[in-house]
Amino acid sequence: PRVGFSWDPFGKGKTVVHGYGGIFYMPLQPSPNTLADNMPANASITDTFFNLAIFGGTLASISYPTVPTLLASNQNVIIFPSSPKDPYSTNWLFGIQQQLAPGTLLTVNYTGNKVQHTQAGVAFQGINLNPQSPNSNVQRPLAATSPYQNENYLPGILFSKYNAMQAQVRTNLKHLTLETNYTWSHEIDDEVNVFAGFEDPMDPKHDIGSGDWDVRHNFTASALYNLPELEGRSRLTQVALGGWQTSSIVQTRTGLGQNVEVTNGFFGNYMRPNVVPGAQVKVANASWPNSSYNIDAFALEPGFNGVYGDPSTIGTVGRNSLRGPAYFQWDLSGMKNFALTSTLKMQFRADIFNILNHPNFANIDTGICSSVSYPNATSAVCTPNTPNPEKHTGFGVASATIAGADTNQIGNGTARQAQFSLRFLF
Repeated sequence: PRVGFSWDPFGKGKTVVHGYGGIFYMPLQPSPNTLADNMPANASITDTFFNLAIFGGTLASISYPTVPTLLASNQNVIIFPSSPKDPYSTNWLFGIQQQLAPGTLLTVNYTGNKVQHTQAGVAFQGINLNPQSPNSNVQRPLAATSPYQNENYLPGILFSKYNAMQAQVRTNLKHLTLETNYTWSHEIDDEVNVFAGFEDPMDPKHDIGSGDWDVRHNFTASALYNLPELEGRSRLTQVALGGWQTSSIVQTRTGLGQNVEVTNGFFGNYMRPNVVPGAQVKVANASWPNSSYNIDAFALEPGFNGVYGDPSTIGTVGRNSLRGPAYFQWDLSGMKNFALTSTLKMQFRADIFNILNHPNFANIDTGICSSVSYPNATSAVCTPNTPNPEKHTGFGVASATIAGADTNQIGNGTARQAQFSLRFLF
């Protein structure tokens, strides 16, 4: 269901109050094929690459269609809730539009969105009722009663909420269009990235905090200018200078949330440490890509043992409590169509991305330990992840630009690039 309204309170066509609200339901996932993987006939052995290539383990010879007997202790299972609820989103907006001058319009909106019953383990990290803790000296929680390894539960218990103030000024003149947009927002959730992990895989409530895509301040400005055709001028002047279209856009935003962890990376330990009372979190003269944060402002809980659910592994640092590098890019382009015949045109276009060659750095290393060893079931030894700007490693260091981290070849986050193109339109 959706409802909306638009009201001209003065009846002059220069002021409009508007708003809307709606509830949008989303289909449940996963497909039935995922549950079918619980059948022994469909199960697979995953204990291969790391045993053979890294840890020097052995694996029995496998030949199709005969395979080794699959032990339940090697099998992961999927648990679907018996009474699932459909995920749904509630979206609303209230705002005002005001004509400031002929051709100039101001829009200010408050908008919000809340998503409930998001399924864990589908698009986001899942609940694991029987995880193996980083401290391998400790058995899985259900080792005494469960014949399986990971018991992945897919309940609809995750959520997200977003609130924002949006402001826009748009001006249309004879040959010029200008537009500026500013958003001040905050997004909160417990929807941890599928490539990361919960602080406690059995209980996601510890990860309620600023989301991975929470951007507090976002500003864009664009300009589009159509040069006149220069009618009445010489043919050469019209062809060379008339009819060009130029455009420019500036994008800037504050940094994304950065989650302080025990160790960082794809196979990191996503437990969070404590904040050291009285310690300064930011370093003096902070600058990217060098570390802008003080590693000594964070420490493991005394008695930290690396066991999921243990009080020593639930730190006082909130999820995504730090901010990564900000983003700024200015692009410029120009375009002109040349009429070759009555039906054939040639279009020339030039684009310059990141005209100021401003570096935009990717997310930082947020692990306070480069590695952690566990001598026994009740203790841990952290090797500090000391920043090393010369090697671009260590806590708080941005080791790549956005383009380098995402392997972008052109566009956002790259170094300055110029692109020229010709198109024939017919």
